[in-house]
Amino acid sequence: MSSRTLKPCTIIPRNLYVERAADRQLRTVINDMGRPAYILVARQMGKTNLLINMKHERSDDIVLYLDLSNRFDSARKWFRNVIDSLIESYPDSFDQQQEKIEQQREVSNYEPNVEFDRHLRTLLRSVDKRVIIVLDEIDSLVGCTYSDVVLAQIRSMYFSRVNHSEYSRLTYVLSGVAEPAELIRDKNISPFNIGEKIYLEDFSSSEFEAFLEKSGLSITPSVTKCVFDWANGNPRITWDICSELEERLLAGELITPETVDQTVNKLYLREYDRAPVDHIRTLVESDTQIRNAIIAIRYSRSDITDDKIKSKLYLAGITKNIEHGELKIKNRVIDEALSDRWIEQITAAQKGPLILGNESYSSGNYESAVKHYEEALSDESLKASITDIVRVEIGLAYMWNGDSEKAIEQFALAYKNSNNIKLKQSIKLHWGTTLISNQEYIESTPHLLEASSGEDSIIATNAKLNLLVAYLKSGNDKNIISALALSTELISSLLEASTDSDNIALSTAYYHQSTIYEALQQKEDAISALQNAINLAPTQYKPFLLIAQLSQQKSPTDKKSSLIAFRKVIDENEIELSGITDSALELDKTTIAKALLNTHQLNGVGEFKNLLGIIKEKFYRASASESGVLTNLAEEAYDNEASAIAAGLLDLCAEFYLNEASSIESKLKIYRALATHGNNSSNDTWALKYLEELSENCPAELVDIEDIESANTAIIKLFQSDSSDTYKALRIWRKFEEKALKVDPSQSVLVLFIIMIHENNIKSTDEALSYAHKFLTNIDHLEGKGRATEVWHTLRKQAENIVKTWEALKYKDLGRNTKVLVKYGESEPTVKKYKHVEDDIKSKKCILIKQL
Repeated sequence: MSSRTLKPCTIIPRNLYVERAADRQLRTVINDMGRPAYILVARQMGKTNLLINMKHERSDDIVLYLDLSNRFDSARKWFRNVIDSLIESYPDSFDQQQEKIEQQREVSNYEPNVEFDRHLRTLLRSVDKRVIIVLDEIDSLVGCTYSDVVLAQIRSMYFSRVNHSEYSRLTYVLSGVAEPAELIRDKNISPFNIGEKIYLEDFSSSEFEAFLEKSGLSITPSVTKCVFDWANGNPRITWDICSELEERLLAGELITPETVDQTVNKLYLREYDRAPVDHIRTLVESDTQIRNAIIAIRYSRSDITDDKIKSKLYLAGITKNIEHGELKIKNRVIDEALSDRWIEQITAAQKGPLILGNESYSSGNYESAVKHYEEALSDESLKASITDIVRVEIGLAYMWNGDSEKAIEQFALAYKNSNNIKLKQSIKLHWGTTLISNQEYIESTPHLLEASSGEDSIIATNAKLNLLVAYLKSGNDKNIISALALSTELISSLLEASTDSDNIALSTAYYHQSTIYEALQQKEDAISALQNAINLAPTQYKPFLLIAQLSQQKSPTDKKSSLIAFRKVIDENEIELSGITDSALELDKTTIAKALLNTHQLNGVGEFKNLLGIIKEKFYRASASESGVLTNLAEEAYDNEASAIAAGLLDLCAEFYLNEASSIESKLKIYRALATHGNNSSNDTWALKYLEELSENCPAELVDIEDIESANTAIIKLFQSDSSDTYKALRIWRKFEEKALKVDPSQSVLVLFIIMIHENNIKSTDEALSYAHKFLTNIDHLEGKGRATEVWHTLRKQAENIVKTWEALKYKDLGRNTKVLVKYGESEPTVKKYKHVEDDIKSKKCILIKQL
């Protein structure tokens, strides 16, 4: 060796490139063109070189490589860059289309994704080659305002192959350090879950030896072993160590295992400023979960980390692929760079779980707050820091996170231990409201009564307001009379105080009084009280109260006036949608759904679409469609037990936005909502259309969990309504059966039961038996979970009876001495007398082929 081969470089020379399993998997995925490849990999693992090598390899194809760390101002600029890059990179193929595309850009008014779709198909139709678009650093796209539009468009392309065959010659390769589920942030858009994951792993020992051979680096077996012991095949670390050894060899040094140790210490374990150690240490320093997971791995407690943490560790470059079983730090360099002592120093210098819990609570992230608080509660050294006030905050975090039992447990402890009268009054208020949220209205009243009689007037007022709700919803006539008396007393005292700050409480009290009068069927008093609430309400309460007014008004003119006022206050003010801790009088999506439906009924299509446009602009992303807004509002209304509102809104969505021009994804979304949340009278039709559309346009392996869950729900509803379409739907569902049982086992097992019942009813013996056995196999994993055990037990008995009945009939004509042909396992069929194999047949040890 006379000159350096392993010089520092970003792109590995082709003569030094070593193919790994990921190269072969990527080659297969691209050849199949069935779905996008998603290369999920930590930094400094050779990802970019993998992609460049693939581009070199596919010289007969059109391969466009784009680095997404280069940002654009808008979705349109991003999409146009892809088209322009294709034309500039392959002028011989696409130059003739450039002028046509530029002309269309000047005159067309298409949305960015529609323009991109048309121009991409124009380019594809002009060639007969495969086109591969490589999007590297895909996680950089997630931070852009237009990321969801781009990713949804990529996803949609694979479904559009049904209509546009040229897309069968196009595929994408995405690469980055974010899980596919994290790519699309808007929950109203289907998640990006269609990619084939490819994990780019470290060199195996044989691949490392191939690298040494290609580089011409001549080192002894003991030195080779020492390098591999330190790097364990990490490409970047391996290259850097070998590059240093090469330089020493050229300087005439004798290379020994000790030389390797010195090299590693010099490169990685002194200043910690070399990749990938520098990046990994920064991640560990900033992430408590990662630090805790590293300690857990070191002390053989890796089973305590969930899949999200495992993914974090892999993408940080700390562990190998999470599918490889037991978690281990991936090599000695990283292990020593992340020493226990260093981690302890970081943890000691950073915030403890109580502070982190408080910060999460203050920002409204109650799930995170609960995690930190639970860590603090289990730490003996923090017991003295958990004061009664802190314990109340922990209880509130539990309450807002939906765990009322644990919330009350914390409130009870704080109340028992505290000597602070005001705090105890506050605790009783929170205790009562938690019980209300759990619909335990009668149980909440003694706690709220105690809080309402306390010294702090603000706490007392809030307790009385909640007590009105508890009395009214208890369903007790005596309590409703008590609620009316309390509301009158409360309003009187608030009017006497007469300060602007009391308007929120006053408007709330008047609203509750209105609902009490309605329960007592005192209509005029209800209308008057609600008008008082509207007059006094702050701006953010007015939309809710104006729509509440609609249900009290009889005159269409009055109803229209309320709707006009609603639209005006929405249009002229910046009003935020309510959060989980906000007043019940804040604006929510169910209120908006009611307003839209009433606007259509009273003011017609034009006003309906006008209001829909205002709502879309005020409360949704610019990329949202009108149909997407309507389905989202309908689903929210349905979840809030306003099913009639949801159904009415979905009927309008179907009427105005379900047509041949609708995209496949849009159709599926609308059909899905109609099938699960639409009018009961038309559910059957929509359920079948939804399943047919899903079957026609979505391959089984690409169906996401939301579609599976919705398909299961639709079929169960069809069965319960005794619809004639049930069995058509079941035939379609079988296409997705395997996927359904994986992603939604509980509901899918019920569908297996429905199929079993159907096949049994039509006397299809083999199918009935087959699905009975499938049901019994899958129910084993579910008994005692989710649904009541006794329900599963009843269904099990029915399936067992079907098996018993059909199997008894199957063998009833066989005499004990009848000769039968049976087969055991993989052995050749053999002739036996039935009496000798009867038990084996019934216990499935052998298969009955036929009677002789």
